[in-house]
Amino acid sequence: MADLSEATILDLSGEVIELLTEIELDPGLTELTLMHCRLRQIDSLLPLTRLEKLNLRANRIREIQGLQNCVHLRELELYENQLTQLSGLDGLKRLELLDVSFNELTKIDGLQGLVALRELYLANNKIGAIEGLHGLPALRLLELGSNRLRAITQVARLVEGLTRAPTRTLAPTLALTRTLTLPPSSSTT
Repeated sequence: MADLSEATILDLSGEVIELLTEIELDPGLTELTLMHCRLRQIDSLLPLTRLEKLNLRANRIREIQGLQNCVHLRELELYENQLTQLSGLDGLKRLELLDVSFNELTKIDGLQGLVALRELYLANNKIGAIEGLHGLPALRLLELGSNRLRAITQVARLVEGLTRAPTRTLAPTLALTRTLTLPPSSSTT
């Protein structure tokens, strides 16, 4: 077992680490990157109360769990895993960026309480409807390209939600990479 007790930023990308219990992590860690590690689950992160950035791209994770003590987490990247639902994000009140692109998600849910979330990446999933985005007052960027969206309803409400709060560094963005048929608008504005 490796002793990494003095690190604050740690990148073990490409190492075969199927379970986080295989490594000893310093509770003072602020950034952890474990890309392409064949990781099957998120475990042993409870002591990482100072963690701000967690990158778990390109692994085999099926469920989000074990993050409840990561109250300072600002960025969570779970791009290219095997997630089928969004859950286990409760208590991540400081989370600003969530990337769950290239997973197996069929709907948007489990995001309630992520009041600081500014960027949400959901590209290349199996999402069929835009819903479950209520309660995200800071949302500025929503990426939904290459999903199973056939029509977008309530576009005005979605765009209004994206532009309501004052913008700081990001312009409000709704990104879709396919042409969609929109229903006629009931207003002339």
